[in-house]
Amino acid sequence: MGCHPGVASAGGDRTLNCDTEPGWQGCALEDGDPVTARFDGMAMTLRLTDEEDRALEALARAEWVSKQEAAIRAITDAAARRVHEDHVRELSASARERHAQLLERLGR
Repeated sequence: MGCHPGVASAGGDRTLNCDTEPGWQGCALEDGDPVTARFDGMAMTLRLTDEEDRALEALARAEWVSKQEAAIRAITDAAARRVHEDHVRELSASARERHAQLLERLGR
């Protein structure tokens, strides 16, 4: 028996099974159909290959969180890395420009 019996879905009343914690996080219909749940943010369905799903599952287990939380953390971490890398790139270009003459003399 799932944790949300009788939840209405596109296909009628079906039972939701949760793989990690009660509530909508980590839930799927008992036949494996994806569930689009609504949280405080935007709802979306994430389609993964079997290999990607295994990787997400391993990440979630390693961090002791739901697969949804693991995906959110991975997205947030990737975005933070990209912002940091862009900032470092800008600082480096600025320093090279500011110290161009010195760098040229050192290169001789």
